[in-house]
Amino acid sequence: MQNGSYYVSNGIIYVQATIDKKRIKRSTGKKATSINLRWIKKNYRDVLQNFVVKEKKPSNSKISLKEFGFQVLELGSHKRDETVQRDYIAAFKNHILTYFKNYDINQIKSLDIEIWQKYLLTKMSSRTADRCRMILNMIIKKAYANDLTDKNYGDLAEKIYIEYKKQEPYTVEEMVKMLKLSDGMLKIYLHVAFLTGMRVGELLALKFTDIDYKRSIIYLQRSLSKGKIKEAKAKSSGKIIKNHCRIIIIPPFLSKMISEWQTVSPSKEWLFVSKRTKNPFYESRTVANYLKSFLNKINVKYKTLKPTRHTFISILRSEGVDKSFIQDLVGHTQNSDVTDKHYTTLHITQAKIDAVNNVLKNIHICP
Repeated sequence: MQNGSYYVSNGIIYVQATIDKKRIKRSTGKKATSINLRWIKKNYRDVLQNFVVKEKKPSNSKISLKEFGFQVLELGSHKRDETVQRDYIAAFKNHILTYFKNYDINQIKSLDIEIWQKYLLTKMSSRTADRCRMILNMIIKKAYANDLTDKNYGDLAEKIYIEYKKQEPYTVEEMVKMLKLSDGMLKIYLHVAFLTGMRVGELLALKFTDIDYKRSIIYLQRSLSKGKIKEAKAKSSGKIIKNHCRIIIIPPFLSKMISEWQTVSPSKEWLFVSKRTKNPFYESRTVANYLKSFLNKINVKYKTLKPTRHTFISILRSEGVDKSFIQDLVGHTQNSDVTDKHYTTLHITQAKIDAVNNVLKNIHICP
């Protein structure tokens, strides 16, 4: 669907779009009141989608899952970024169509979905299987909304129980050993990771300009996700669009370490880059490979990159740091209405800075 929009004619709201190189215009039947205009501004794409589905619906109410599914994913692509859309298409092709390839959309019942889910769980994690279920359910829900099925069989099927495996954090002893014996870029990475609780994607998207060396503070502004650097704030409005925008407290000695690293770093812009390309590590597994090799040398069990965050949180909790303050520090709280004032609303006082630094001193991290 191209150039989708809405307009008013004779006091009635219409929608229009180009579908398969053909221009269509349809009346919504709604009067152009202020309330209806606000509604159509947000929902005109969904209105167009419903018109398209109904007009393509065959007289015998049979339409293949393949045809209908791709149509739904395409028409809803404006709600997702490119990487998520690619993931949806891949999951649909590889895990839904391969199983239901000969089904019409109205032939898929709740029992079929439950048997398929059980099959998926033999091949993948419960979280991945649940994501596939969500995509199929979205397609079936749209079919039900357009009278292609008599019931919403996706919602009627038994849901997948998601098993969350608790990640084992690195112990304080392992952390101290890793920090003392590492060098170069890995030493900086491990210090920032263990002493801030930042997510892997947030770490890999750090710039030297994010560091306030005088105040020993990091202004987190972006994150690496699926091979792309994503800003946490919209450039035009300054509105927060991702949960990767907050203040990070670092001890003064780490601020000095980062400053010294900047003078010898392969990049004058990014903290962590490939020596060969001088670009950020767009895949965390590259850093993970460095860490695996290092931990093997110092005889410490590899537990992936993520547990550094868990270690930081565990240390603060064990030292009695306020729970809500920890949530602010590691970005557990979410507020989609936050604007440019986000940094000041966190109220990072000197007392809170001292509280974090004192914890690190107690475990003999700070000099």
